[in-house]
Amino acid sequence: MLSAGALGRAAEPDAGIPAYNQFTADDETRIGAALAHDFESKQEVVSNILLDKYVGNLIARLGKASRRPELTYTCRVVNSRDINAYSFPGGAVYVTTGMLDYAQDESELASVLAHEVGHIAGRHIMNRLALQMKSKALWDQARAILPLLDDKQLEQGFQKLGVPISLVTAKYDRSNETEADLLAAYNLVRAGWSPLGEVRALDRLKSPGDSGALLAAMLSSHPDPGERSRLVSAEIRNMTLSSSLDDNSLSFRAMKAGLGLLPTPGKSAR
Repeated sequence: MLSAGALGRAAEPDAGIPAYNQFTADDETRIGAALAHDFESKQEVVSNILLDKYVGNLIARLGKASRRPELTYTCRVVNSRDINAYSFPGGAVYVTTGMLDYAQDESELASVLAHEVGHIAGRHIMNRLALQMKSKALWDQARAILPLLDDKQLEQGFQKLGVPISLVTAKYDRSNETEADLLAAYNLVRAGWSPLGEVRALDRLKSPGDSGALLAAMLSSHPDPGERSRLVSAEIRNMTLSSSLDDNSLSFRAMKAGLGLLPTPGKSAR
């Protein structure tokens, strides 16, 4: 694993808390749990001990190496052919079986998860929600209702204020995506993976081929993959990378072999 000093002239995004974001860490955890609960209620989440352990180990390794190592990061698998990944405030990350199948090596998969960790570390959803609170002058009301509502009531409470938190998660802006990409590159290095896996993953998105339909949701909600690849590549050129950084593992190959044993999406027992 590399120390921060091994990154040469590169400069990692600060990912600090903007002054307008007055949410506490507890607020973020509770709002993130409510969003994740709502997301899971609409998805087919896989329950597989070996797969859960594998993705759990990846996200824990990335979380500890992130700009917010104090959070508890979790990762669950959604049984879907779509190639995508999702994240929520507080540390919850989800990855589809389609993405697990699409990734060609572990550094590619780790880069996708690191990108989602980047959104969490950058507080992108919470910052957006905070801006909406500020623009509507709703801070006092929001601060008053948060301690009174349980996770199931949070969405309804914010909706009554005129800011449904589910809408805040719809799409990150370009600056959020760029910051998440760059945070991912540094996170990968500190966690012991090659950041070149991120470049390979982005380059493959430029010409999706037969996977285009399965990548449609991801491609529609992210900037041009070619531009993203160029930005990340330029950042990596300013890093001093160790030859010991990982690209793959036996665990990754075992995970790939086990994907064929999962139920067909839509046919899992509920």
